[in-house]
Amino acid sequence: MRWSLAASSALVFFGFAACALPVPPAATALVAPAPRCETIAACDIECDAGSAASCATLGELYERAIPQRRERARSAYDAGCRLHHEAACDASSRLREAERAKETARDEASKLCSEGSVRECSDACDAGKAGACESFGYLLVTGDRVKQDRARAEVAFKRACELDVDGAHGGGCFWLGTLYKPFGCPPGKTCLHFGGYGEPQDARVAARWFEKACAGGQMRACKEVVAMMHERTYAPDAAEYAALVDALADGCADERDDQGEACETLRDLADWRAFTPAEKPHLADQLHALCKKGRSVLCGREKDLLDGS
Repeated sequence: MRWSLAASSALVFFGFAACALPVPPAATALVAPAPRCETIAACDIECDAGSAASCATLGELYERAIPQRRERARSAYDAGCRLHHEAACDASSRLREAERAKETARDEASKLCSEGSVRECSDACDAGKAGACESFGYLLVTGDRVKQDRARAEVAFKRACELDVDGAHGGGCFWLGTLYKPFGCPPGKTCLHFGGYGEPQDARVAARWFEKACAGGQMRACKEVVAMMHERTYAPDAAEYAALVDALADGCADERDDQGEACETLRDLADWRAFTPAEKPHLADQLHALCKKGRSVLCGREKDLLDGS
């Protein structure tokens, strides 16, 4: 009887213990993460809609683009950073630090060439300093403290262009364009193209160098291409025209374009260009997107363009 009571007590105890064990929660469905956008167009729409991750991805896509679209990449990262995306903030800081380092190196090289000897400037160019090559080329083409020599100037500018195609201040690519651009020199003025130093003049070669500088983010070079189109000394093909529009749009979208130079040049291009049917949609899309981003000088131009006005 005692054994039976003990056994019964044990069974009761374990029965209560079993009742006291926590019941596993019902399985909950996992929410799949939103798919990562894969194209610039898709990421741009999602970034504008407030997706921080899409802004970060957009910046990555712009950095990987050929040619690299630094202004758009930085703007996209900035947008993601404002939405508290840590990786976007880090990427924005990285780009800015790289730009500051280039600015510092260029300023130091320019100072060396302006305050040091011509030999020191030449040696710095030989050592691979883009700013020194640009300054040395300018000394050669203007005859400042050294005999004028167009051929050596062209070599120096080409070296600067190769070293720093995306330089912040223009660099050798831009100056190579000015060497070849056909235009006269007003009486009483000292010009790069005066006294035989503008020979040979070749609009197509000039445009090629300006376009390279323009693709690297140098808005004054883009402006030169548009000016040559106005002067009817150069007519880009469809691919060259699309690249020009994209470069100007990138510059216009850049938050540092405080004076709106790129936006104004893009508007002038839209107002003047005799577009082919194939060219209109791409420019219209860029105008519409930039208007949405607050570039009011371009608002309305999309409709006028498509209406043929």
